[in-house]
Amino acid sequence: MNYYSHHIGDYRRDTAHLSLLEHGVYRQLLDMYYLSEAKIPEETEVVFRRLCARTDEEKKAVETVLSEFFFFDQGWIQKRCDEVIAEYHGKAETARTNGKRGGRPPKTKEVISGNPEQTDVKANHKPLTINQEPSLKTNVAPSAPVAVSEDVATVFEFWKTVMKSPKSLLDEKRRKAIKAALKTGYTPEQLCDAITGCAKSDFHMGKNDKGMKYNGLDLILRNAEYIDKFIVIGNSPLVPKRQGYTHDLSQMDYTKGVDEDGRF
Repeated sequence: MNYYSHHIGDYRRDTAHLSLLEHGVYRQLLDMYYLSEAKIPEETEVVFRRLCARTDEEKKAVETVLSEFFFFDQGWIQKRCDEVIAEYHGKAETARTNGKRGGRPPKTKEVISGNPEQTDVKANHKPLTINQEPSLKTNVAPSAPVAVSEDVATVFEFWKTVMKSPKSLLDEKRRKAIKAALKTGYTPEQLCDAITGCAKSDFHMGKNDKGMKYNGLDLILRNAEYIDKFIVIGNSPLVPKRQGYTHDLSQMDYTKGVDEDGRF
């Protein structure tokens, strides 16, 4: 798709903490996503080349924006972009269906000046002044701020502190992730343990072959399986690595589950 709406208020609310360079990177990544209608490639070198990111500072900005505003699943995905693309194709399909039926149905004609023989579509038989138009903004109450529960705020502030991200904002995506986990039955203390577990994982904190952090709330709280595994790590002391026993999630076989002693 070659067009998408840009809601300035929503964008500024979610990205006020970004640098000018990061703003540019984010908009370029959005353009790439909408034009290709596909995931951002997993290989960061491919992304660097497409965005013409050549300096270390530019590459770091790409990695930062990807880890904060997208989630990884065999490529970088953003749910908001996917929703917009799906809506676009839905409207396009409706337009095609109407076209096969001969186009949109004609508009209803109105009777002019009480004469049934004189009809037109909203004919302007005389100009209207501003005073003749009813006010559409009378008694419009300002929108109330979104209420945030104490448990949601507690978990988010803990994540900001542990991940050393004081400028991060509690946007709708993060709020929903925390609320969904709490609704599943986890307590705020358990979710904080899961956040601690992620912070203990060298792989998720950037010590991997790509040098990228995978420590976003959408990943930590993605589902019960992720939460449980991070809780185990959060409640377990770090021990020297040895064969068959490691806290590096990049080496874990998730299909085997968790033993009683906390090993994967």
